[in-house]
Amino acid sequence: MKKWLICAILNLSCLASSGAAEVEGFAVYENGGIDKARLLAVKDALYQAALNSGAFVDAKEGLNRRGELEREIYLSPAGSVKNYTVLREWTEGGLFHVRLDVKPSEASRDAAQDEEKTRLRRKITASKFKINFRPVDLIPNVRSGFPEELLRRLEASDEFLASNPSVGTGYPPLKANPDALSSTDDAREIAFKTGSQFVLSGVIDAGVGRADFGRWIEVEIDVYDGLTGILIAQRRHGMAISGAGEIETGSLFGSARFFSTPFGQRFNVFMKSLVEDTRKDLRSLPFMANITDIDNRKVYVDAGAVSHVEPGDKFMVYHSGNRPQSEAASNKILGYPTVPVASLVIKQVFPLFSIGELSVDAKKIDLRVGDFVNAKSVSQKTDSVVAK
Repeated sequence: MKKWLICAILNLSCLASSGAAEVEGFAVYENGGIDKARLLAVKDALYQAALNSGAFVDAKEGLNRRGELEREIYLSPAGSVKNYTVLREWTEGGLFHVRLDVKPSEASRDAAQDEEKTRLRRKITASKFKINFRPVDLIPNVRSGFPEELLRRLEASDEFLASNPSVGTGYPPLKANPDALSSTDDAREIAFKTGSQFVLSGVIDAGVGRADFGRWIEVEIDVYDGLTGILIAQRRHGMAISGAGEIETGSLFGSARFFSTPFGQRFNVFMKSLVEDTRKDLRSLPFMANITDIDNRKVYVDAGAVSHVEPGDKFMVYHSGNRPQSEAASNKILGYPTVPVASLVIKQVFPLFSIGELSVDAKKIDLRVGDFVNAKSVSQKTDSVVAK
């Protein structure tokens, strides 16, 4: 039986102006199998060229059947290579060598990851917004109407799933709390009660006490991470108000009547920019879901078909820490430590939940209800190396 050994050597001369590079690959061949050796050598060279555009390393740890710690390391290129020219090929010492001039594709693993991140809908909710302007009585429901409309539009993007908005908007604005610790605790409570990954809050401000009162309105959107309660994104946009009588008295915010008024039409455009920027802020953050039940290797998570979870999706499983880390000087909460403990492959999907199979027995890793899964490596195809 023939045994093939694919070896790798990288010899690059990068051309910054065109992104092209020369790369060499080779393979061991036996019994005159030069055609197969050539194919393997070209494949090896293309892989090296792809690695040249950046490499990603993912790792997981778990216990094997003997109770020993085992680590799996995944290495994959950041880009892909489709266009190349063979410059030279030769044999030497039982090796078939090939040198290629390659032009890396613009498509990268980053783009594929972004596509996966936006494919999975992340749960999001919102508290009331703080109001810093006097004519609030002109739009009586703006404290809850604005965040509800914001959630509706984010959900319409198909990147998010509005989670129990009526429960979330029952909470006061997080900005109303004077210190960071209370805001952190409140954000975590809202996330827990609504089952959300993110919590929105913020301020609607028309410049109380300013000489130009009534002429300008600003909206600040604060995004809190539900697991840690920390502020992870913030946007503040403004728009002009033509006059004190522009806002029609009695129109409920978010209603068809409100958005049909001149001010409502301009505010509609204003909200579109707020929504788009909020999407950009959260696009790089991976999908997360909570573990709701455990039966040996069978694990239930609170995300299903409506979140676009599919059978075969692979998630990382994490323990969530209970002790926050804070900044010594300001006492600002930095977050909670998390520990990866296993991987999970989704086997069954239902509308609002899914069932997956753990890579190890849940008892060996002390997995608990309330721990969570992270889709950082969902559906990624990687080459794997097992290291003990």
